[in-house]
Amino acid sequence: MSIRMLFIVFLSFLVVACGGSGSSLDSTREEITIASYQSPCYGESQRLCLVRLEFGDEELFYEEIEDFNHVWGHTYELSVLVTKLDEPAEDGSDVSYSLDEVLSRVEDEIATEYAYEEVELLESTFTVDNDIYYFLGQPFECATDVDCDGLVDMNNSGGLVNVTFEYLGAGEIALIAWD
Repeated sequence: MSIRMLFIVFLSFLVVACGGSGSSLDSTREEITIASYQSPCYGESQRLCLVRLEFGDEELFYEEIEDFNHVWGHTYELSVLVTKLDEPAEDGSDVSYSLDEVLSRVEDEIATEYAYEEVELLESTFTVDNDIYYFLGQPFECATDVDCDGLVDMNNSGGLVNVTFEYLGAGEIALIAWD
């Protein structure tokens, strides 16, 4: 192999090793459990965050997990790659998460309830578009005896509301009560 070819191969390895995306090669593998539901959280705006289960405790998981699509009603055991970022976004985390492997996925029983207390009614907490209701972007059905339009009308009032959803299966939920 010529010296020129060796030099090109060396430069290729150097370019790959240095990256250039603002992240370092300092990655670790971590196993995490993600709950079957999401919960309201606040960052730049109110949104739904994943819920991490750890040692019997629940904690909001504000980060996105690249290549992971959470389906409501499913608890996940995940292997994720946690990468330390050399140049994190302003007001952002200094680590990124990407899915390595779904180790297990367990579906909740039909009629499992998800209760939320004191949900703040901000700009997009409860909305409706083309007859589809949304809770912070998560579509839901409206139970027949529930006034979902009344709840949507209260949206952006700054008030607090308690809501209960029920699992219908296949990742779908229904609002069964609010007060």
